[in-house]
Amino acid sequence: MIELEKVVNMRYSLNDTVNKPLREDNGEKVYFAIDNRNVVELELYYNETHPEYLLDLIHNFNKLKVLYLYLSEYTEIFPKTSRKFNSLLELKVAIYGWTKIPDIFDKFPNLKTLEIHGEGIVNELNSITKLKQLETLKLNYVNIDKLPDSLGDLKSLKNLLISNTNIDTLPDSIGTLKNLSYLRLLRNPLKELPSSIKNLKNLKKIKLDKNLLENLRQEK
Repeated sequence: MIELEKVVNMRYSLNDTVNKPLREDNGEKVYFAIDNRNVVELELYYNETHPEYLLDLIHNFNKLKVLYLYLSEYTEIFPKTSRKFNSLLELKVAIYGWTKIPDIFDKFPNLKTLEIHGEGIVNELNSITKLKQLETLKLNYVNIDKLPDSLGDLKSLKNLLISNTNIDTLPDSIGTLKNLSYLRLLRNPLKELPSSIKNLKNLKKIKLDKNLLENLRQEK
């Protein structure tokens, strides 16, 4: 932690848990949490002054379970990593500029939660289909045009929350997400839902734009 403080030029405060919504104000204190002397939760700010290997630096936290990653509005480069974070269960990314997000999510093979907020540009999300433990996928205000056709490979997915994106179609494979219980699709240029959506027998909660909701009712 001392080495990390020197690299990011921030003072960290120890807390019982970070466990907070993504935030915009990086003038606040930044936190980390420990369990049995291991760092298990961490907030990490990244900007143009930090080295691209910053993620590799925190790879030493081999018990890290939750990472909040914030990128400033002046940052165009997403931090790179050549290593896998096998312990990480939750990755929450907030981007305040037009940073391009590389398709590196296979580096976090045991993720249960992936959230991306902000103006990040995502051309592909193909690597998320390798996240066999993923239960929650949340994209909000992200510049992305489509979800991978193999979305249905996410057999553990329970919550799919897509808002304020450029996505105008959903893959037919969404109908194979047998464990999906919450679907939220708001303020996307979607005109219709794939017919396979009716195969989601465990869907308990759904939030849709008015036009999609009306189409769904007509199909029923």
